[in-house]
Amino acid sequence: MKNYFKILVIVLFVFTCLSQNALGQKSKDNYGLSTELLTKWKKDKNGCLGDRCYFVDSLLSNGLIIGITRNMLIELFGKPDKYGANRNSLVYFTCTKCSEKKNVLKNTDSSWLVFLLVDNRLKEIHAQIQ
Repeated sequence: MKNYFKILVIVLFVFTCLSQNALGQKSKDNYGLSTELLTKWKKDKNGCLGDRCYFVDSLLSNGLIIGITRNMLIELFGKPDKYGANRNSLVYFTCTKCSEKKNVLKNTDSSWLVFLLVDNRLKEIHAQIQ
């Protein structure tokens, strides 16, 4: 009977670890990002539609995404609008004025989020305005 109890405890422990994905990679659900945010973010290339503007504050205050990998960031948010120096940061325009071809217009007000990476993991997010 003792052996069955030990086996049951071990099975429950393993199941719990796997369900929480204790192997180091968090699931998308654990990042506190809504499906609406991720869907609209990806559709709003260069921030031309203005949808990304609504999500800036929630991203800046979301500590759950800190530490995720570059690949997971790109999977969640889509290809960045541009890369920073040495590709150590991913830049996403948020509130910009764009041409009909969704290119950011020069000499207009714009803002963007910079996802700063260290060792291919998100260290911090900064908002920039020009």
